[in-house]
Amino acid sequence: MPRWKAPDLPDGPLRELNRALHALHGRAGWPSSRDLQKAVGGHDVVSYTTIHQALTKPLLPRWGVIELLVEELARAAGGRRRPTDTVEHFKKLYDRAYGAGEDDEHANGDPEPEALDARTPSGVTTEPPAALRIGETDRTDSAPQVDRGDGGKQGESVTEELRRRLTADSYPPGSRLPPQRDLARELKVSRDAVQRALRVLQDEGWIASRKGSGIRVIKNIQRGVVMGPLISEAFERADVSFDVFTLTSESLVAHMRLQAERIQFGHISPRSITVRLLVPDMSLAFPYWRSGDAAQDGALKERAVGIAQRQLADLSAVFRSMLVPFVRFTVRHVPLVPSFKLYLINEVAALQGFYEVVERVVDLDGEWVQALDVLGLGAPLTHHVKDGDPHSPGSMFVESARGWFESVWQRLADQEGDD
Repeated sequence: MPRWKAPDLPDGPLRELNRALHALHGRAGWPSSRDLQKAVGGHDVVSYTTIHQALTKPLLPRWGVIELLVEELARAAGGRRRPTDTVEHFKKLYDRAYGAGEDDEHANGDPEPEALDARTPSGVTTEPPAALRIGETDRTDSAPQVDRGDGGKQGESVTEELRRRLTADSYPPGSRLPPQRDLARELKVSRDAVQRALRVLQDEGWIASRKGSGIRVIKNIQRGVVMGPLISEAFERADVSFDVFTLTSESLVAHMRLQAERIQFGHISPRSITVRLLVPDMSLAFPYWRSGDAAQDGALKERAVGIAQRQLADLSAVFRSMLVPFVRFTVRHVPLVPSFKLYLINEVAALQGFYEVVERVVDLDGEWVQALDVLGLGAPLTHHVKDGDPHSPGSMFVESARGWFESVWQRLADQEGDD
């Protein structure tokens, strides 16, 4: 679009925000509103009119539109991009311009209908904005949401939780996810964090959205063997043991939390639980978590390390909560980059699945980065059982896997963290 004249606004937060967006638009080469609409996903995500108004009018739309524009304009700016051309910086400007923090009782949920105009600059009126991104159209959500704390990390936590629910079949294929406002309220996060998570899940192929029909689960993760029933069956023994080799413990956390609840409610009462967990030394040079930009690669690696550490902390907390006479949970780090995950259950069964390397968009602290990543949650698993025949395929696989695990545990793994 042609260079537009910035609206004549009085000094203040709204003028600062408008000028910052105007300047970023210029550094991006003044792309047209229609080009921007295509770049952020088309008319099902945001209307052309909404983008045009965001770039030419003194009144800016809800935060989700500004966030999309900042992401795309910063990408288009390339080498002309400035350090302040970040989603986080514009979020602070937006919150100041729209009085964030003045209505704290609604900060972590949806605003009451009568409060919709409370965040609009004084003396300015507007029509309700178009539905954003994932296709939810409930008009009670038209006020911008305030992201308390780090929106990027909130988004990662929500993504992890929703992936766990998808894996546990809480949201089976064909079903609809709860509305964004309900998820935000339940998980005690902002709507922005929920939208970030949904965008990641949509990019990964878990969900799909159509305007007016909500968000549907489309990925059928029940390929191969379902892990949950096998773990539940394993915990019905008096002495439970797991040997696990994995990139992170994400798949394991939800299942173990379920077993802790079964123990708490008296449904099962094992006498002992022994878990040995092999995870990679995160200082290794991994072939994924890469974008081609050295600075971004470092941040992608830090993000992956943070996720892995949170999962281990969650898993440790779950085992500490188990009301069992004897619980031993030991983690060792090994100088291997996993290409597969392996679960050895009660010394008689094995589950194996392979990690899939994918190229996808990753939410990197508010910036969407195209990167190589690896997916393991929901991967198809093969099930092998040791039977009375030592030469059967199942028996041979379990014994071979146990021998491999024991050799790595004893000879390669770092033992400094043992209890």
